[in-house]
Amino acid sequence: MQPHNRAWNSPDIQEDSHIAVLGKYLAQLEDNNAESIRRLNDKQEFWIISDYSGDHSDSKAWSISLLLAATDDIYKWKAQIISLREAHNFTREMSYKKLGDRRRAQFLNDFLNCADQLTGNLITVCMPRKIELLFPASEQYNEIKLKWQENLGMTFIWKKGILYKAVAVASYLVYLIAGFSKAGQSAVWVTDNDSIVPNEQALDSIKILIDEVSRQILPHEMDVFRLGRDSDTESWVKNLTAIPDLASGVFTDFSLASPQIDPTNIVIELGDNLPEKARTVLRWLSSTEGANLKKVNVYLDD
Repeated sequence: MQPHNRAWNSPDIQEDSHIAVLGKYLAQLEDNNAESIRRLNDKQEFWIISDYSGDHSDSKAWSISLLLAATDDIYKWKAQIISLREAHNFTREMSYKKLGDRRRAQFLNDFLNCADQLTGNLITVCMPRKIELLFPASEQYNEIKLKWQENLGMTFIWKKGILYKAVAVASYLVYLIAGFSKAGQSAVWVTDNDSIVPNEQALDSIKILIDEVSRQILPHEMDVFRLGRDSDTESWVKNLTAIPDLASGVFTDFSLASPQIDPTNIVIELGDNLPEKARTVLRWLSSTEGANLKKVNVYLDD
């Protein structure tokens, strides 16, 4: 397929980087089946909703999940999720960590079935925590902190453990925007109030970091690129952030419960230690039949 006819066009970055491996995989998927991922570069505006999991000390791996969908399709789905919640008289926020709550667990299948009606892409990447991204993890934290303060003008610098998470999110976010978009489009990034953006200062810093990564990766000019937290928007948007939250959360559970992670048989070998909530979400992630939401799950080994 010619680049202008493709849903995905891999950005030009270092070929042996782990992010580039994801790009090659997406290109391969589309080459094998043009319906495997949704096209966004024919839309005026699209949203990217992200979630990150696995930064606690006992995790073997970390996961990042990004939901990408056109603005028009998101607002169509808004009516569906609001209607579903009203029908079940369900007002609680959905979150992987909170699925121990009986009401949330009962609502999970209905929520996932509704998520499948959203036309878009859900891309989830799981990898060992030691893998380096675009910014060298080997640099001393204090050196990075000083460099960013002096060269980028950041007034807020994340603590050492969170800085890697911020770099990961910024790197994957920009990489997917670069590959799924074209010049002149608009994009909106929405995240929850996690440790990356706990306050307005942190939001300013992540904007600076995203700008810096964009200079390295993004091959074209976007019309508008807006950033925000779900707490700063209408309450229904938390339903969107819940989708990548469930996906990234389950991969962390899966890495803890499974001695060997193999994305090709992720459903076949569900270990005995795996919680029922994880089994439910993993089955959903592996199923694409009849779904408007295209799900891509990748484990990047070191």
